[in-house]
Amino acid sequence: MIRMHHTLLAVAQLLVVCSWGFAQGAQTTPKGADSDRLQGLWIADLAPGLQGRIEFEGDQLRFAHIHQDDHKRVIWDGYFALNEQADPQQMDWLPRKGSQPKSGGKSVPVNRAIYQLQGELLLIIGSTQGGRPTAFYSGGGEQRPKTIIFRRAPDRPDPVAIPLNLGSVPLSPTPTGR
Repeated sequence: MIRMHHTLLAVAQLLVVCSWGFAQGAQTTPKGADSDRLQGLWIADLAPGLQGRIEFEGDQLRFAHIHQDDHKRVIWDGYFALNEQADPQQMDWLPRKGSQPKSGGKSVPVNRAIYQLQGELLLIIGSTQGGRPTAFYSGGGEQRPKTIIFRRAPDRPDPVAIPLNLGSVPLSPTPTGR
């Protein structure tokens, strides 16, 4: 009887720990509609002569800057996890061990982001410093997060004009909490 009581107690503790991890947005291998729709290459125009490219392959994510002279600089190489039920939807970028440059002797932290996937458009805003953004916004300085609007890369080598439809995307004119 005592052994059964200890077993039930251990199972109850395990359930509490697992449910707490799920409630905290535990990072898992992405599965679901958005994870499938994200697969492939996405492109964003970041500045004149500077393009951002993000590629999703399985649970892996690679983000790079491509300069006008075709110089490529990998900014992020790691994994991603989604929380499609959150409002706004959440995406965590998890660094791959040994692949990120060290910053002041510290490992690169997780990038906590929000995202919206709308057809061939993907909006992402994230932060490795402080909390996860709660709205899409742009502006500020170098360290302040900005919304990046990606469009799916065309399958053909000739560029295809993709119409920009942001009518249903909630935007905030200023960052919240800063």
